[in-house]
Amino acid sequence: MKKMPTHARRGSLLMLAGGCAPVLALAQGASGAVMPAAAAASAPAELQQVVVTSERRAQSLQKTAVSISVLDGDELQREGKTAIADIVQSVPGVVFQAINPDGAPMIAIRGVGTDNPLGNAGVALYVDGIALRQGALQFYDLERVEVLRGPQGTLYGRGAPAGAVNFVTKDPTHQAAAEAQLELGSHSLVRATGVVNVPLGSDWALRVGVNAIRRDGSFDNGLGDADERNARLKLRWAPDRRLSLVLGYTNYRSRGLGGGQVNLDADGSIPEHIVSNAASVSGLGTHEDYEKFSAHLNWDFGPATLSYVGSWGNFEQDTTRFFGGNTNHAVAPTDRSATHELRVASNARQGLAWIAGAYAQDTRLDGVTTVSNAMFTGDFANHTRQTSRAVFAEATLPFGDQWRATLGARHSRDTFDSNFPQTFTFLIPAAPEGPPFPDLNFASVPAAGRFTRTDYKLRLERAFGRDHMVYGGWSSGYRPGGAAGTGSGGTQDYGIEVNRAFEVGVKSRWLDGRAQLNASLFRYAYSGFQQPFQAAGSPFVTIESHPARMSGGELEAKWLVTPDDQLALDLALLDASYRDSSLPVPHSPRVTAGLAYRHTFWLAGGANLRVGGDVKHQSSQYTNYNTTLDPSMFQGAYALVGLSADWESADGRYSVSGYVRNATDKRYKLTVNQGAGPGAPGIATISEPRTFGIVFGIKM
Repeated sequence: MKKMPTHARRGSLLMLAGGCAPVLALAQGASGAVMPAAAAASAPAELQQVVVTSERRAQSLQKTAVSISVLDGDELQREGKTAIADIVQSVPGVVFQAINPDGAPMIAIRGVGTDNPLGNAGVALYVDGIALRQGALQFYDLERVEVLRGPQGTLYGRGAPAGAVNFVTKDPTHQAAAEAQLELGSHSLVRATGVVNVPLGSDWALRVGVNAIRRDGSFDNGLGDADERNARLKLRWAPDRRLSLVLGYTNYRSRGLGGGQVNLDADGSIPEHIVSNAASVSGLGTHEDYEKFSAHLNWDFGPATLSYVGSWGNFEQDTTRFFGGNTNHAVAPTDRSATHELRVASNARQGLAWIAGAYAQDTRLDGVTTVSNAMFTGDFANHTRQTSRAVFAEATLPFGDQWRATLGARHSRDTFDSNFPQTFTFLIPAAPEGPPFPDLNFASVPAAGRFTRTDYKLRLERAFGRDHMVYGGWSSGYRPGGAAGTGSGGTQDYGIEVNRAFEVGVKSRWLDGRAQLNASLFRYAYSGFQQPFQAAGSPFVTIESHPARMSGGELEAKWLVTPDDQLALDLALLDASYRDSSLPVPHSPRVTAGLAYRHTFWLAGGANLRVGGDVKHQSSQYTNYNTTLDPSMFQGAYALVGLSADWESADGRYSVSGYVRNATDKRYKLTVNQGAGPGAPGIATISEPRTFGIVFGIKM
């Protein structure tokens, strides 16, 4: 999030006699306390303006006709929020599901999740505009996080029918700087972060950051721990104001025991005494390595700017987990992906604004997963190549006095070529009175597919002065189809998923910029909704396709009650259903609401202490799709409470923050694997318990 320059913030001083008299040595705070003049100068007179790049160009959040939430990177860093679960927890319309065994995060936006292990996600995740597949799950040195709700098919392409999340990291600057953080917390948490920014002459600058975290597990046997290291390097070349090139390298490593699960009680509830369902951690461990090279080029050649964004990434995994009641061993010697995007965008500040480009992605996955339990053992080997090619264009034309119209389209062609060589050997014979076990010994089964799709966007906007606007429009997004192994020697093919959406919204600022209200209403019409389904006791995940409907809306409100007090409220409503079934759509709570408050105390010498709290309520939902309405997969309504305190020195160099998350120690289900037989209790991945910590920071 771009902040107003310091000199501009301090230019909004509390002035006397209509702004003509100088500020006195002491000013009266809104709470009645006396604050130093320097503190009074820093106290905000209005809510901060935010600049986003969600539509591939820098513009004010309040002028962007998209349902979008923005999180400030510095705020997240001070609060020790580097994990994706902590980052997206407070965003309306977003449900964090879990972390997949392959290291990929699973989140849902407006009822559409990323829980298809066989294909593309429904929510696209990006780091600096580059698609994130796995790894790099600790986010630090962030500028901001942009969470876009609704289909983003024209600019983000496949895998974004529900929305997109873009993590924007800080670029090198020509100002020498360094900062460090040390976080200590519950479960023997230790996190250390260091960032150095070094100018190299007049044209070059280097930014290097390292983040490392170690933590004991929250389960009795140590599962649920963390041992991660993340390093990032960015080199920027800018010989003049028109040309810049940023080269990046990221290296992520994860070691530890891995995540844990619990056996639910017979009624599907979480046991009062939570014990991991892994009898022993002997042989368990996560070994994940990820590296990525990237390049960002921008050349302003007058009427337009040419941009290129490219990447090459490699993810390797050798992990043994106790997952879903099974010992799950995954080996992924290569998961390589390369992306290229070339685009041209107009520079005109008035009149027609346009952008056009082309995109290519190539991915190759070679992996083997071995599953072993009391009934069988076997290997799932998957060799897949995916390609994606697309061209896109979007234009916005102002007309009349305050109107703008946007028209966009993207034509995509996606292919995959896979094989599913799965071989099983049963360890126990069939029961005499029961049916015989099926013969699951079969050879490699190939599968391939090609999908084409043109997505669209049509939007109208109407401004009312500088501070108010309304918008409405139609858009679409899609997921390519794919294939899955059936367990009977064949494959199940499934087609594309398309979301056709209608949305209206309003963005407004009130009370001279001290209050802000953004709201939107939407209605989705899904065809071929890809719903993962795993039958009881089966190791195979299949995909059911349903027509579906989602409707609802979100509201985000902020109010700077006084320069010392800020209040925030958010509300999300959702009604999700299948058109051909009465079964509930998973991770679709009908109501999510949040309330947050923060007060600033001004201390002697200009230091400040901010204290606050927040509460989030989420209504009941099903965590997973199941045809029998398994009670294990039902999660009742719950509320989460957080507390925080943040001290910052007058010069901004030193800070100390403390937090308590999930203060009431509420445990709830994130995802559930169905039990091995009818009536058998499920096996759940559950939320973190109450955690607390303190973060020390220094900037130089």
